[in-house]
Amino acid sequence: MKKRVSLLLALGLIAALVLGGCGKKDDSASLVGEWQATLEMADTLNESLASDPTMADYINIDSFAMKMDLSLRDDGTFTLALNEASVTEAFEGIKAPLKDGITAYMEASLEGTGMSVEDALAASGMDIDSMMDSMLSPEMITASLGDATESGSFVAKDGKLYFLDEGETKPGDDSAAMPYTLSGSKLTLDKPSSGDVGDLAEFFPMEFAKK
Repeated sequence: MKKRVSLLLALGLIAALVLGGCGKKDDSASLVGEWQATLEMADTLNESLASDPTMADYINIDSFAMKMDLSLRDDGTFTLALNEASVTEAFEGIKAPLKDGITAYMEASLEGTGMSVEDALAASGMDIDSMMDSMLSPEMITASLGDATESGSFVAKDGKLYFLDEGETKPGDDSAAMPYTLSGSKLTLDKPSSGDVGDLAEFFPMEFAKK
């Protein structure tokens, strides 16, 4: 009987060690691939416009969606970047509502002056279309991308995704890790416990689809 108990205890200890090791294994390989998330930023843009309460009465953006590409490679490196084509498309998509809203705003502002929107813009050497082109120029779109690309190394471990700084070879403080779930072709990232994700905080949990 004692031998049987000892054997069971030994098997239990081995199982605990094996399962404990499995729980801590590097899961990076399971995430390798090209992923893409869509960030709907209309609310953020409308909040920005609302800084001028009068302007907010005339302009409301229904959609301002940009895509974010995440490349997780089998050599342990990653690239996270805004998709430039989607940025251009997003800006093109808001031209019409901005044009209509700005025109209505100017019409209200000029009421009683006897001056039309066309007259007011002509005095500045513009019309509504050239004004929109200057507001949403290719240079502005490029500038909006800024430093919108991050790259480095990554490790997926214990259900957490770590993006490592240059020179790092292993995960450090768990507060910077993003908890993740992988379900088929969908990768969901939650913000790290530190919450240090800048302007992206409002977009978590962030869902990536495999491309």
